[in-house]
Amino acid sequence: MSLVSVEFDQSGSIPKYPEWYKGVRNEIIASTKEKRSEYRRILHNHLWKEFGYEPIELNYLREISFILSGSRGGSSIAIDMLRQQAMSFGGNGKKILSLPGEQRPYFELAQFTPPFKESFSDKLNDKDTENLSKTDTLLTELLSEVGYPEAQTQDLMGFAITIYGRFLLQWPNINLGPADEAIFKILEAVKTVSLVSPNSSLYVDNESSRENLLQTIKSQFPEIDLRFYDHLNNQSVSGGNFSSPRYDYFIEEPPFIIPSPWHFASKQELENSVLLLKDPSDAWRIPFWKKVFKNQNIAWLHLTRNVQESVNGLCDGWKFPYGYITTRSPKLLKVKGYTDNLLPWTQWYANFSTSDTVWKLLLGGTEVDLEKIATIQWSDAHKVIIQEVGDKTNRLSFEWLRSNPKLAISTICNNMDVELTPSLLAAADRMKNKKVQVTPGTNADSNRWRVAANYESILTYTTEVDVANLSKELGYNKITNL
Repeated sequence: MSLVSVEFDQSGSIPKYPEWYKGVRNEIIASTKEKRSEYRRILHNHLWKEFGYEPIELNYLREISFILSGSRGGSSIAIDMLRQQAMSFGGNGKKILSLPGEQRPYFELAQFTPPFKESFSDKLNDKDTENLSKTDTLLTELLSEVGYPEAQTQDLMGFAITIYGRFLLQWPNINLGPADEAIFKILEAVKTVSLVSPNSSLYVDNESSRENLLQTIKSQFPEIDLRFYDHLNNQSVSGGNFSSPRYDYFIEEPPFIIPSPWHFASKQELENSVLLLKDPSDAWRIPFWKKVFKNQNIAWLHLTRNVQESVNGLCDGWKFPYGYITTRSPKLLKVKGYTDNLLPWTQWYANFSTSDTVWKLLLGGTEVDLEKIATIQWSDAHKVIIQEVGDKTNRLSFEWLRSNPKLAISTICNNMDVELTPSLLAAADRMKNKKVQVTPGTNADSNRWRVAANYESILTYTTEVDVANLSKELGYNKITNL
């Protein structure tokens, strides 16, 4: 197996993935799909026995909303708050349902991502839905996880089962053993970090319990590398050496979510709620989603963020060693400020959501500045959102969400016709102290880009005429003086 082998089409211009890589991805996806099918059977049997739960179907869903944004645009913070609305739902208006993580693992398992599509970008259109097998896989995975978070749970077995299901996406190349044995080991770890009384045990979800839980689970599965987990990768966790082949196996994109207790939605809940989805790649999937959800009412929320903050965040993420590794390139990349870091994987992976324009530059054979790539990632995302649904969106700036989260959240709830609940207001109160999707080693300071080592390069690309005009269209009239 040669990492430098690159194939070209007959014209000699478009690089193709080597057959060994396609084989690796095919094998790991087929294996993971089979294990995930068994996981869902175990989970549904447990939920039926304990709660009378029945699996939900697409025709139960009536309303769906999308948060559209560019990568590093604040969408993770936004949905992290909004998904907590249902935790204290009082029956007024509608409930917000969501997913426990990103959508990308479902697209990976459905093979809607490279190397199983013609383009290297995240773009999907309505014709892609005509592959019924892939679309069915996507929806089966997605619908099986619709629900909302819980602050605590006494259903330790159900929690252990969901952790196992998440590990299948995070560590598909690790042999966890037979499902029932792996779940038992995870259950014992959950019990270890839970509050125990004579009649019951209670797992309380917080940063300390999550870290202790993963450390305990790692003692049972030593190959798990805790550095790839969100918020743990800045801790003193160990994992040994790693290299690019590890990334060839991931289904979920790191940094991984730390599993938390999750309430799975019932048929009745789905019929009377709004499903809220977010993934920066959705900017290039709008025609696809319109076709998939043709029988549902769809609403779009366009989340914007200052270009320079976004580009700074993108550059930090590209250079972060334990995450945001998204799409393998079919040929070596030459990105100044990224591939010259001499890390083992940087020459082979593009990070975050990417457009056709980005890939044209990446595969052009000429070295390109990381700041230029990041600026195009920002601008292309917002351009396509405006083009596809510009007159049908409610627009919200991340700056407003950050500076006045309660008012911003109240406005969103009013537009979505959902209840403004105590748990959602509490989440808004905590926002300024949250570390959700802040690249480890950095902070949430809005002016961080001004003291960055690549400040001049960020300023050069983000003040080009087309970028400045787009910034003004989005409401940022003085993009260098916010």
